[in-house]
Amino acid sequence: MVLEHFLETPKKCLSGKRGWLTLLAFPFFHVSHKKMLEHFAKTSLGTLRLHIDRAGIQRMDFVERGAVETHSLHKTFEVLSNTGQILLRPKGTVFQGLVWSRMFKIPCGDIANYSDLAQDLGKLRANQAVGRAVAANPIAILLPCHRVLPVTGGLGGFRWGVARKKQFLEWEAGGADILEELCGVQSRSFQFCLQTMECIGKKTLVD
Repeated sequence: MVLEHFLETPKKCLSGKRGWLTLLAFPFFHVSHKKMLEHFAKTSLGTLRLHIDRAGIQRMDFVERGAVETHSLHKTFEVLSNTGQILLRPKGTVFQGLVWSRMFKIPCGDIANYSDLAQDLGKLRANQAVGRAVAANPIAILLPCHRVLPVTGGLGGFRWGVARKKQFLEWEAGGADILEELCGVQSRSFQFCLQTMECIGKKTLVD
């Protein structure tokens, strides 16, 4: 099933409670989680796998795979952005959604630590819980967990390899676009918005 056919369901935009987000109304809310496409894209640092539903991207991670059919990541983003934006829809707990929402706001070229995120959330003693939520992030690069470092210094861990994290930070410190360096995709050409999955049923958004 090609992506264009998969996404051809009529869409209607609704204003969200936060000005920087919109909620897309899709029949997907009543569709099984099996209604999802898996796309692969080649990059200079390995193969990216995307899990795409009718509303956006649920997962984007690096995988160790042999010969697989790959797709143009730029073309995939173009199809997904036919409403003007691309929704990132990670699935997690309410607390994870709060951490990911704060993490999403870290500007390119900046870094934060677990303590910063915990303080912003009003959870001063939740450094470890914040660290676990950061580590559980299912969307590489676009939901920038690589910009979060340990309070004690160093790079810390990274579920897709510390070498990748180090390279991502070096690229961004020099003003480069990670996806452009990886596979020629200018991510700044697209508008990405965050919508955590646990909020959809309540029709509220995480800030």
